[in-house]
Amino acid sequence: MERKTELKEVSIADKDTFYKYYKTYPVNHCDYNFSNLVFYEDIYRYQWFIFEDHLVIYNSVKDLIFMPVGEPYNVDFLKRISDIFKSYGKSGNFCFCLNEFIAANSDLSFYFDVIEDRNCANYIYKTDKLANLAGRDLHGKRNLISQFIKNYPEYETFETEKIKMDCENFRSCVELAKRWLNNKEDVDATMQIELQILEKICKYVKDLDLGLVVLKVKAQIVAFSIFSRQTEEMA
Repeated sequence: MERKTELKEVSIADKDTFYKYYKTYPVNHCDYNFSNLVFYEDIYRYQWFIFEDHLVIYNSVKDLIFMPVGEPYNVDFLKRISDIFKSYGKSGNFCFCLNEFIAANSDLSFYFDVIEDRNCANYIYKTDKLANLAGRDLHGKRNLISQFIKNYPEYETFETEKIKMDCENFRSCVELAKRWLNNKEDVDATMQIELQILEKICKYVKDLDLGLVVLKVKAQIVAFSIFSRQTEEMA
């Protein structure tokens, strides 16, 4: 590619550049999350470059370009980026195109086929809905939680906004995941990948703003969740 659009592999050294763009132009899609890009780089071979002051991310395994991050742009802007990739034998296809962009750019269909892919949809839950679990669709989860509280009244929860530097708690979580996986009869490739990611996370604890929530019963970790801040209102 031309020098100004030379693709780079995503690495921890790029943190400041990505954080700067995300702070100025917040993105509410988890695939853009810098921690996710770093952790899954071995799998999807993420690359990036700056095009006319816009951050452009590329999934080289799926051959898909993320919608650019920066000031508002039009279809011609996308077409120019697409043409760069197509000139090097790539598809030039984009992913994570918002409905708002589609509605505001009636000429989009002249240059691109707009296809909905439900498998790539983001699952976004409001905090109050998760906290209250109201409604029929969450009835099953309420029952599971009620059963857990009844069976383990001594449970405790702990949250750490930034995982401790020694990663002691997190290593215990990784060991729990390994035991859980070893006890399962049917282990698919996705589960194996998730375990690889968990083992990789400790390497970057000092560099990424990761949070950890653990659930303990009698001082033993029985469940955990890791999160990374996406925006001020989303993790």
